Amino acid sequence: MKSDHDLNPVPIVGIGVSVLDTLLSVDQFPHEEQVVQAKSRAAGLGGGVAVAMATASSLGVKTLLVDRLGTDVASRAIIESLAQAGVDTRLIDRSEASTASIASIWVTSSSGSRTIVFSPGNDIEATWASEIETAVADATVLHLNGRHREVATRAIEVAKATGTRVSYDGGAHRYRSEIRPLVCQADILIVARQFAQAYLDDSSAAPIDLCRRLRKQTNAELAGVTCGTEGSWFETKDGSSWHQPAFPVENVVDTTGCGDVFHGAFLAGLVRGDSFQCCGELAARAAALNASQWGAFGRALSLQLGDV
Repeated sequence: MKSDHDLNPVPIVGIGVSVLDTLLSVDQFPHEEQVVQAKSRAAGLGGGVAVAMATASSLGVKTLLVDRLGTDVASRAIIESLAQAGVDTRLIDRSEASTASIASIWVTSSSGSRTIVFSPGNDIEATWASEIETAVADATVLHLNGRHREVATRAIEVAKATGTRVSYDGGAHRYRSEIRPLVCQADILIVARQFAQAYLDDSSAAPIDLCRRLRKQTNAELAGVTCGTEGSWFETKDGSSWHQPAFPVENVVDTTGCGDVFHGAFLAGLVRGDSFQCCGELAARAAALNASQWGAFGRALSLQLGDV
């Protein structure tokens, strides 16, 4: 049963680490001791859950992000980007002792492939507060990706007690054993193929088999495995399964954040009452749109998502 609080409820609450992405477009990745000139550069919002919240908000669904940032230039830029996308930032704790995480992303202009150097912030672990409990209890979906683990664990307890669905994003190369207790409590579990392979300790299974095994092991309402340009595979608790093809992109500019945009769009459709199949199609369409422009999430994408 949902509680009756004075705060206006927000349908999607995300718990994750926000990042300031700095992007450089190069003809090819440099070798050691080599200096190359970038063709273009940009800066924008990054971080899996942050980008998902910005995406869902741009699709007309209110979102709120739980995080911890500082008062440094990068933190201020992140807050500004979230606010521009319409994300509620009232539960982002701010501390003068904290500094934001920054990612330096090199993108090849020919294919849009990328290499990332990540610099974690200082003192950025979120802490539990009664306002988080209120927000989660009143939400429709709680979205996680394994960051702020102690807060996420308590938030799941609240979600399970109040009927809030738990969504988990398992990104490629983001699996670690300590997040298994979070993953196994997800109602909506959508992960990258590499994450599924690591979780199941099986690098040879087909995507649909990974999907089925994930759903059975976790008892999720829906499990999905994303495979980039190959599309995504899904299975529901009632045994229904399907493949969602990826939408073609005529000119791939940058694949950064496509999976995060996929999650945000999927959850936006879910909150709006769309079927799982329709949510998957919306997510694939939004991810393709993201690949056609710079960054994990930018103002141009925000404006274009309004028409999706």
